[in-house]
Amino acid sequence: MGEGIRAKRGHGRPPYRPLTLPLVFFSQTPMKTTGWLFDLYPLNDRMVLWFITDEGQRLRLEDEFPYVVYLGGPEARLRNLAQVWEKGRWARRVYFSRGRELWSGEEIPVLALELKSYAHLSRLRGWLGAQKEGLTGYNCDLDLAAYYFYRRKLWPCAWYDLEIKAGRLCRILPLEEQFAVEFSPPPLSIMTLGLTRDPLIPLAAGNGLVMSWEDQHLELEVQTAADLVRELGRVLQRQDPDLV
Repeated sequence: MGEGIRAKRGHGRPPYRPLTLPLVFFSQTPMKTTGWLFDLYPLNDRMVLWFITDEGQRLRLEDEFPYVVYLGGPEARLRNLAQVWEKGRWARRVYFSRGRELWSGEEIPVLALELKSYAHLSRLRGWLGAQKEGLTGYNCDLDLAAYYFYRRKLWPCAWYDLEIKAGRLCRILPLEEQFAVEFSPPPLSIMTLGLTRDPLIPLAAGNGLVMSWEDQHLELEVQTAADLVRELGRVLQRQDPDLV
């Protein structure tokens, strides 16, 4: 379990094309804008991506991204498994394909299982662990975010040319090189945390916590550690900074 396999794909990178367009409300008509990718996380069968536009607006976009696991083994066994999985509830699609094994470099036939939800991954891993020898699982324990970046040929903390429709990501092209030395930072909202006295003085001994953002400063005055955590959480939720 966990061996790597990679499919044949093109590795061309779109050219640099600077683009700056105003952000408008989501509609059924596709629109274009630019955004800096600063966060993403899995949700059922898709990835949620957060972008910051050059005007400082936040965009939450969804990109349908089914997780595909590949099984290798004797052809007869794979065909039997295909019939079983086609009748199961975990897979959206079951089909035969070919891929290049990472360690040997050889191209091998595999059975592809396109899962209906990321939640089925843990169950699939348990099922694979209970199988007899002769069956190999590929791409079954990859980090979801890393797998998404690899398949989409994207990387975080970079500017992209976006085409979106009704909150969905329709098209994305990088506007910067992956390892560019010079880059344009986004308009991040930054909050800093500090102490009012020497760091060696405990909070319970008269030290205080200071929160600063833009031109504002707030010193938290609380009696207990639990109160401090609650008040800190309230301020963070209210201000919602990009970076602390």
